[in-house]
Order: sequence, then C-alpha cells, then structure tokens
Amino acid sequence: MFKEKEWADFQARLHGYSSSLSTIITIEHSEKLFDIDRKMDGGHTLIREELLRISNKCDRIENKCEKVGAASRNSQLQYTSVSLPSLALQAPGVGIETRENTPPIVTESRRWTFDEVMANSRCLEDYFSRDRILLSSQIIKPPRVNKQTLDRLLRWSRASPLSRTLWIKGPYTAARDLENHMTKIGLKLVNLAYERRPNFPVISFFCQLIPAKSLKLNETAEMGALTAVLYALIRQILEILSLPLVEDIDLTESRFQRLDGTKSACKDALLILEDLVGNITQPMFCILDGLQWLEHISTRKHIRKLLEVLRHNYLHVLYITTGSVASLGDFISKDETLGEQDLRDRAVKEDLGRQGQKFWI
Repeated sequence: MFKEKEWADFQARLHGYSSSLSTIITIEHSEKLFDIDRKMDGGHTLIREELLRISNKCDRIENKCEKVGAASRNSQLQYTSVSLPSLALQAPGVGIETRENTPPIVTESRRWTFDEVMANSRCLEDYFSRDRILLSSQIIKPPRVNKQTLDRLLRWSRASPLSRTLWIKGPYTAARDLENHMTKIGLKLVNLAYERRPNFPVISFFCQLIPAKSLKLNETAEMGALTAVLYALIRQILEILSLPLVEDIDLTESRFQRLDGTKSACKDALLILEDLVGNITQPMFCILDGLQWLEHISTRKHIRKLLEVLRHNYLHVLYITTGSVASLGDFISKDETLGEQDLRDRAVKEDLGRQGQKFWI
C-alpha cells in the first residue's frame, strides 16, 4: 500500500527546496550578488541561467507530484512501485541540501474491463445529453459543399498523416442545429461514419449553451457547455478503446466521481481525457461542432488545454464553427483551416450524401 510517511517526507523536502529557491531569487538583485557580478566575469548571467534551470525542474516535479498525489488517494487498486525523479537541485555556489536517492512512490497498475469502466464512469452521463452526440432530427435537405471543401474532408476522413486536424470556419450566424448549414455538414459526416459500420471509431459532440437552470452555482453557461463536451468525449473514448487496458491509468469510480460538473473539476476531466487519448493506438475520428458557443474568459484556458490534448498522432479532429474562435485561431495553422472565402467558392457544389461512399476508406 502507499507509504504515507515517505510521501510526507518527500513533500517536506520539495517545500524546503522551493523555499531555498525563493531565497536565492530574493537576493538576486542585492548588493552581494552585484558584487559577485562585478568581480567575476559573467557571474550574474551564470547564476541567472542556473536559477531558471532549477525553477523549470521544480515545475516538472510539481506536475509529477500532482499526478502521484491523485493516485495516492485511491485505495481500491493493486499498486506497483515506481520512482520519482531525483531532486538534485544544487546550484553553483549555493548551499542547498539534497538527497540523490528519493524513496520509491507508489502508483496503480491493473487491468480494466469494459464493464468496469462503463460502470465507474456512468456518473458523467448526468452532465451531458446523448442527443448532442448525434442530433436526433433528420436532415431534410442534404448539405452541399464545393469541390475544395469536399477534397479536404475526404483527405481528413482517410486518416492522412498530413491532414490530422481540419477547421472549417464558416460565416457567423445565430442559427443553431439543423438550421445551421455548417452543423448539417458535421452531422452528415457522423451519419456517414455510422452507416459505414456500427462500431466505426468516431466520437462527436454538437455544442450548445447550458440553460441557466441547469448550471452549478456561480458557473457560466459557457463553462457548463465545456463540461458537457469534456464528459461526453471521455465516455465515448471509453466505449471505443481496446479493453482491457493494462497501462498505469486510474479509471476507478472515485476518480470519475470527482468530476461533479463544477469549474474546479475541469482540470481533473482534462487529465482523464489526456490519459485516455494517450492510450489510443489506432486511428480515431473526432467531430466537434459549435465551439464558438464555448468562448468566454471562464473557459479560455481550458479550451486551449483541450485543443492541446486532442492533438494526438492517432486522433483526427474536425472542428466546425460559425465565425472565428480565438482559441482555435491561436492553435490551428492556416494550412489546417478552410475559411469563409474558401467556403464561398460558387463553383458547382457536391451533395455530401451522394459522395458518402468515398469517405472513411
């Protein structure tokens, strides 16, 4: 079982190192350090570079501690021993006491079955609607796209290494769901995937703002919408991943229950999603429509992290929006974007439904 005393000792040492580092930074501009700089050619530059190196190492260690700390709170699993990185933070001329051999820290490792992870994560279903994964309304008039758009969509659907990410950025409109031409494109692609074979590895979500009556206290509608996206993606990936999983990944019920729909749980949800995406070993497709509804100061940081997590070798993501989205614009290159001008090309347009046999091959 997890050794609480060793973990406490490790945290105390890390705190000590951080305190020492703070002291060094405090005196960085002091008269004493200025004197060193004056007497030793380049001394100040060397010390500053070393301080930056130490600070970066502390950041990496703290990130590792966060993951190990989360694992340590679970007592349901069989544990295996691994080691944290050594805290060798000695800077030239600075007296910091270190210990080269850090005691081993314990994390969990076991096999997960499909039934287990579905039962453990069932609580996430309370925070999103399955109707937003595949809109239930029928498309009366199939969407039409120009040749350039069709060619880009075909390349993306064929899992080309050069076309893992595609952003279709349509003109702004207040129309939603099937009244929105861009949304109809995304829905038709999801339908084509399901028509091809029932268990096709595609995940999707059609975003919408959460009604005020359904929001947690002090949460924004945009934050509620982002929560729905994250929880829906987690559940869908769990349904598709090859199980049993044998990697060191925490899929216990207690971990999923910490996802309670609040903003504070968003970081935990992103960590789980990152764990799952890291276990994708074959091409998987993701269609996200309507990210423009999620843009808000309360969600900006988390959306950027989501985009980073979804940038994975085996995950092919199609973003569809009406209007520009700042987070996407900062993260996705022009080569991965079809803008309004591209979509407005008035050349002969193709019916996506009639081109269905060309997708997913």
